[in-house]
Amino acid sequence: MPRVLSVAKEFVKLSLSGDEPDPLTNLRLQKLLYYAQAWSLVIRESELFSDELEARPHGPVVPAAYHALSDGPIRAEALAGVPDLRHEEAEFVRRLWEAYSPYSALHLSKMVREEAPWLKAWGNQPRDGGGNNAISVIDLEDYFGGQTMPAPLAAYGHELRKRRGEAERRLAELAPLDIVRLTAAAKSFTPSTNVRIGGG
Repeated sequence: MPRVLSVAKEFVKLSLSGDEPDPLTNLRLQKLLYYAQAWSLVIRESELFSDELEARPHGPVVPAAYHALSDGPIRAEALAGVPDLRHEEAEFVRRLWEAYSPYSALHLSKMVREEAPWLKAWGNQPRDGGGNNAISVIDLEDYFGGQTMPAPLAAYGHELRKRRGEAERRLAELAPLDIVRLTAAAKSFTPSTNVRIGGG
């Protein structure tokens, strides 16, 4: 599982690859990371990154990414030494970007603070409170599992199901394992007595 900075790096690359009206700031990135984690749980049935999300006054934050980056527009150099995502993960992030890139940082911040996972983690604190309660991945999966999926993510999910179905079909076509022959081969195997272990 990649670390959150690899996911952040992919978002930064995507934001710099076109005509971006609203630069990718740390505030905006944090909301994209939240949506990426949430939809990954629903579509990919796994977390996209292992780092924790917290409820903060302006919405969800991944502290590991938030503290590593500046508050202004994020430059590619800030993440130059961070490993790239694997192709499948990068493709998922690209589809997430297609779905959410039209929204500004302020619009995303408003959206996330109206959703159940942030509201539950925030609790009864005033809107200008200083809490940092964890947002549960179970709450993310439960909530987003019942939401309408943005079109780019729905298309990705469809393609993913087709690929999994094809892999399962090919697996089913493989000849079954002959346990009797395998057991007999294991019993008749005798390791060489000339093998020397250690440096002596």
